[in-house]
Amino acid sequence: MREGYAVRMLTAACAAVLLAYPQSPGGFDGAFDPAATLRIDTVHSGTAETEAIAIAELRTEGPWPGRADRAAVDLGLGKYRFRAFDAESGSLLFTTGYSTLFAEWQTTDPARAGEVRAFHETLRMPRPRRPVRVEFESRGRDGVLRPLFTAIVDPDSWEVRPTEPVRGAQLLTLVESGPPAECVDLLIAGVGYADDEAEEFAEDAQRMADTLLSFEPFRSRKDDFNVRAVRPPGDETGVDEPRKGVFVRTLVGASFNALNLERYLLVDDTRTLRDLGAMAPYDTLIVMVNSPRYGGGGILGEYAAVAADHPRAGHVVVHEFGHSFAGLGDEYFSSEVAYNEFYPAGVEPWEPNLAAFGVRDRLKWLDLVAPDTPIPTPATPQYADVVGAFEGAGYAAKGMFRPQLSCVMKDGGAGFCAVCRRAIERMIDHCAR
Repeated sequence: MREGYAVRMLTAACAAVLLAYPQSPGGFDGAFDPAATLRIDTVHSGTAETEAIAIAELRTEGPWPGRADRAAVDLGLGKYRFRAFDAESGSLLFTTGYSTLFAEWQTTDPARAGEVRAFHETLRMPRPRRPVRVEFESRGRDGVLRPLFTAIVDPDSWEVRPTEPVRGAQLLTLVESGPPAECVDLLIAGVGYADDEAEEFAEDAQRMADTLLSFEPFRSRKDDFNVRAVRPPGDETGVDEPRKGVFVRTLVGASFNALNLERYLLVDDTRTLRDLGAMAPYDTLIVMVNSPRYGGGGILGEYAAVAADHPRAGHVVVHEFGHSFAGLGDEYFSSEVAYNEFYPAGVEPWEPNLAAFGVRDRLKWLDLVAPDTPIPTPATPQYADVVGAFEGAGYAAKGMFRPQLSCVMKDGGAGFCAVCRRAIERMIDHCAR
């Protein structure tokens, strides 16, 4: 590529250097322009055994909504890790962990048979003042992060384009607690609400926000949240249902049957979803679909999705938001999924509420377990309200353990378990004051 390009490929050797990462001596304001956000749109492709990332487009958005003093704090979450370094000094400027639909695709039968698929993904960071070296790392089946893609990004290049507002979009403020940089900024994006359904959209969005904030620990931390909602103009009513031959014109193309699962509800055009999201500051997204069907989905760092009009929509949005916001894993093990051995035996999951070892000295949440609680913990009424290690989690009845007998991440009628609550509070603390 020519020297003036915003993105320049680096050699594999460059990804292995800098074993220690000094922080930027200029601090946040010296490294970043807090009045702008840099958006990196990528294409992620491959099979079960291969994967590659390429940068598709670079965009700028409005002010960065996150905490300035935590830009380079690594929470250890996610199948992938994204980092940005000052290109000249090598100082670590920004890091975040995230997960992808591609990673889920890799465990499906078609991917194992060698079928290649490609998915759009987006990373956002405060706009750097100078060129940065960005690194994408992928966590292998052994749980180890390894370099996947590295490039130089010049924020002043002509290739970096501003994100145009979605004209005619309906924008609502549902909860206002403080400045974006001091709060968790949640944006609810409506899909499948026609222009004459603006009132229904507003009512559904308020209901989703109220439901989420009624669950602990969100209820106790409500003052740390801003909640807004946005609806694009011109959508038809409803959502795609490919198995039934139903296709609806919506801006972001939400659809059931993701990964060929009946209830799995995701967005087809994530780049356009991010264009819509740029209408307001946000740390995290909920996609709210105008449908009475049961369904949803949630991916860390991407979004949570929910069909708003089903009777169990409230519990679905809370469960899926646990995935997308705090990186919580599924604790159930009896429902249909598209995955094969999603969690390899003997490899500790990165998710804070899942464990591969049901022994006391290796339990990641041992500090919450009483000394007289047996490990593994029997699934009996005697231990219904205690923290232990209950076998059955992560789509596996054996060899995977969850913290408590019941939890939102296992069954929809319960609240979050103690371990999940702690993980959510940690993420709130990371985003808010």
